[in-house]
Parts: sequence; C-alpha cells; structure tokens
Amino acid sequence: MPTLPANPGNLVVPLSAIIDQLEGKLSAADINALLLSVVNQQRQEVRPGDLITSDLINQLISDIADLNQRVSMLQGTTTVSLIQIYRVDGQAPIRVGSRVVVTGTNFSSPGSRNAIAVNAASAAAIDNGSSPSQLVFDVPDPGIGSASQLVTLTVTNASGQSGTYLSSG
Repeated sequence: MPTLPANPGNLVVPLSAIIDQLEGKLSAADINALLLSVVNQQRQEVRPGDLITSDLINQLISDIADLNQRVSMLQGTTTVSLIQIYRVDGQAPIRVGSRVVVTGTNFSSPGSRNAIAVNAASAAAIDNGSSPSQLVFDVPDPGIGSASQLVTLTVTNASGQSGTYLSSG
C-alpha cells in the first residue's frame, strides 16, 4: 500500500488505496457507507502545514463580501468616505494667485463640483487638472495681508463631506 509523507507521528494513506484493499472483503454498500463516513469526518479548519487551495480562499472572500453586505443592510447605512487632505503643493512661497495642487481622497469629479475655501475666500477648481485624488486651483486672497500666516483650506465635495488642512499662507 503506497504511503505519503506526513507530519511526524502521522501516517498518511490515500483513501483510494484503502478502498482498493477493501474490495472483495466488503460489499459495495459497505464501501459506500465507509466513504460517506470518512468524507463527513473531514476537518473544517486549516492547521499548520495544510495546503490552502484557491477554492478555499475564494470561498472565504465570497463569504466575507456576503457578510459585509448583510451587515450594511442590517445597519441601514452605506459606507461613508470622508475627505482627507494630505498635502498642498505649489511653487514656494505660496502666494495669492499661485496655482496649487491639493492631494487627498474623495474629491468630487469634475473638480468644479467641490467647494474650496482658503479661510473664508472661495476658490474654483480647474476641471482639466483635477481628479478624485487631486484638486488644482489658484489661491484666492484669504484676507491676511502681506504677512505670512497659517490659513485653513476647506474642501467640501458634492456629497457634502468636508475635509480641512492647516497650511502656511
């Protein structure tokens, strides 16, 4: 009877080899009952050293997606993505009228669908340079005079979600 290597202390024998040895000694009904009994005894967990198949991983991914959908339905909400602003890039020092690129997440597209304010001064995004992760606009006069000061950049997307960023003026 052929054997396969296994963990120390365990001997692995293919089920087909066992069935081949039982033919003629047991009836077909007994062999079928034995097969059903063995198949129903299979482990439902993965242990160290076990082979993880793509079918198992795909089933896990499907089950998780199904659970996420069920939880969302039970909560009666959808996933809310808030605006995050990571940085503001432009030719230093950034001055009134300078073109800047704001990098972040969850901006509306086209860029003109976002409300942009530097302190309380509104700015208009340039659509052909903007995307859901970048807004391009010219800095408006935030009313701070000629002195360099901190200003607050606020972006509100078309869904009403806002993000702020404290930047040097």
